[in-house]
Amino acid sequence: MSIDTRNHILKVANNLFKEHGYSHTSMDKIANESEISRRTLFRLFNSKSEILYLSNEDVLKDTIERLLGKTFTLQSFIQKLIKILDNASYSDKVNYMETMKQLKYEPDFQSQTLYKILKLIPSLSFSDEDHHDILKGAFFGNIFIAWAKIIENPNIDSLDILKNQLIEFEKTL
Repeated sequence: MSIDTRNHILKVANNLFKEHGYSHTSMDKIANESEISRRTLFRLFNSKSEILYLSNEDVLKDTIERLLGKTFTLQSFIQKLIKILDNASYSDKVNYMETMKQLKYEPDFQSQTLYKILKLIPSLSFSDEDHHDILKGAFFGNIFIAWAKIIENPNIDSLDILKNQLIEFEKTL
């Protein structure tokens, strides 16, 4: 099978995960929508969680590099995130809330998201002076605190919670 076939399957699966949620998307559905046999799908991918992981593996890193370039400071990163959150549309907020619901109710999605973040963290370099990654840890700790608040109360405005958490963190820099 070609790389194009794998990429096609990953794209189809990613769309299905967005549309139906991870837990409501079966390997059969992915195979059918990709127009391949179930056997071929399992030859290419061992599991649905592998497909989830690979379906958008570098999205976080690619997005950060597209917004900020390859080198940036923690402060510029936070300021850019706050600006993005300030300009978020209603549909952005709805999409984010749906993602947070997936984080709450879909264990495979939780573990794959956490794994992707853990793989991303070492590649980020906010400052040459942060030899012990204290700033990195504090930044991602604040993100996780905001997520915990959102998961605890899914009716709150999740992007505002995240933005306020980042604003308070920026004051400590």
